[in-house]
Amino acid sequence: MLPQPWQNFTASFFTILVLGSPTFFMGKSQADKPSNSSANLIAKNRAPNGPEPKKSDPRQNAALAADRKAEAEREAAKLKVEEDRIAAKKAEESRKSEEEYDSNGLVLLWKTVKATETKFLGMEITGTVINRRSKTLNYAQINFSILDESGAQVGSAFANINSLEAGARWNFKAISFNKNGEKFKLSKLSGF
Repeated sequence: MLPQPWQNFTASFFTILVLGSPTFFMGKSQADKPSNSSANLIAKNRAPNGPEPKKSDPRQNAALAADRKAEAEREAAKLKVEEDRIAAKKAEESRKSEEEYDSNGLVLLWKTVKATETKFLGMEITGTVINRRSKTLNYAQINFSILDESGAQVGSAFANINSLEAGARWNFKAISFNKNGEKFKLSKLSGF
């Protein structure tokens, strides 16, 4: 007869050889059941998306919250600076549009434009145009619509010039011979 440890070993070995699996005697339902081992109990208590979070330090949480608040304030300050820049640009464009009319580099200075009544009972419109293009223009023309009190068009006035050099100023004089004209409106400013 073999000593006790050898008897158990022999029985297990024989079972594996003959039957192929030591779980044969336990049956399929027993082999599939999880045991109540400490590893399974730890797994049951674990959070569904991974290990349990560590207990947090209140001082660390306060520091993280302060960092987040400071970052949000920096982002808000950047946004405010950008909004101010855009508003200033729009204000400058609005101011310029009130002072200037730019037709692809051919610029009418609004503050120089004025209309006077002529001795022929018509209207004379004068002002200044600057060629801000980089080349001499062979021809430039400015057109105005002449309007009566109701705003209906009753005539037109235009002026033109040849060989307007780059950077040059043109002091134009557009005349309308319509005696019913009360107001004027810029129709077109062009050059080539």
